[in-house]
Amino acid sequence: MFYNIDLQSTPATKQSILPTCFLLLYFALPLTGCVTVHHPSDDLENQPTLSPEEISAAIDGSSEDYQDFVQSLPQLSVVDKKELDQILVAMVKKNAMSWGTEQLKRALEIYRYSSQQYPWLIFRYTTLAKKKEAMRLAWGSLQHVPRSHDQLPKHRDILDSILSKALQDNTINHHLVPEMANIAKAWQVKSVYGILKLGLLSTEEPSFVESMAFLKPTQATHDFMNYLVLIPDQDLRQLTVSEITDITILDILKHFRRFPPELGHHHIGKIFVFAASRQMKIREHALALIDDLTGQGAEILAYTLSRQKKWVQQSLIEESRRQMTGNRKLLLSHLAKLTPDKSIAEEISWLQNMDPSTTNNQ
Repeated sequence: MFYNIDLQSTPATKQSILPTCFLLLYFALPLTGCVTVHHPSDDLENQPTLSPEEISAAIDGSSEDYQDFVQSLPQLSVVDKKELDQILVAMVKKNAMSWGTEQLKRALEIYRYSSQQYPWLIFRYTTLAKKKEAMRLAWGSLQHVPRSHDQLPKHRDILDSILSKALQDNTINHHLVPEMANIAKAWQVKSVYGILKLGLLSTEEPSFVESMAFLKPTQATHDFMNYLVLIPDQDLRQLTVSEITDITILDILKHFRRFPPELGHHHIGKIFVFAASRQMKIREHALALIDDLTGQGAEILAYTLSRQKKWVQQSLIEESRRQMTGNRKLLLSHLAKLTPDKSIAEEISWLQNMDPSTTNNQ
């Protein structure tokens, strides 16, 4: 039983009710042990201290003003966090189309300090701009959304429905950004694997490789082989592959070391082209993969190599001159029997007749 006594009464009222109040307190305390005294300051403590004007000034102001504002956010009360949530949803809805990238970025960074009860509204309003940077910021904003074990299935369903609708509306390209791939991986949304594959083919971003490899590693190996065959041989030979593609290729080759492709894959021969690349790291990882695969089926692999261009076969011989491994020696011995090019067979024969210590030191 609680008694709520308002001290904001008029003087006349105080004179009339105070004796009664004290009697009530005297008899009620022993029975209840709990009395609530209401004071106007309690209402002030439950009022938000942030205003839309203050938040807007931080978003539109100088870098110093913004940093000063952000530094105060970790100390926000629960009430302030809820208020900040509602204010930012309204602001992003109103300004997403007109804000520049920096303003939108600031708004979404500030949102991280709110109660984050409406992350999908923020996402929806941010994507209205249809600009690449806005899409990246929208998907990136979901990285900090609180997600309990109970909430995660709902988030997965929403993500899946957004991408499915974008696919139907032919607007999926807007969503093929690295941040989307990162969210799919973090939330383990296997149902969007096909869209991640489309993202890899469209953007060649390493994030799509990481997500595909994490969600469906075995299936990813097959799909990665189909992607690698699209890279022109001459680009690998002449160092004209972009830096992003280099990283993507390296990530795929590393994945192959853990989940190797089947020797019977119709594009398995492409591995030898990567082993002939002028990009040193790509070449080293491809050679290590070839050594791994040789242990599974040297003759099959040698036959595949024998059908490659002469410069690809010669490249492996040159690498073997510099460093010969047991599996590579086995592979070359089969290649000498299978290659249709006599000059290749002669080079292998000469290499095999060399002093092993000389071969290893070269």
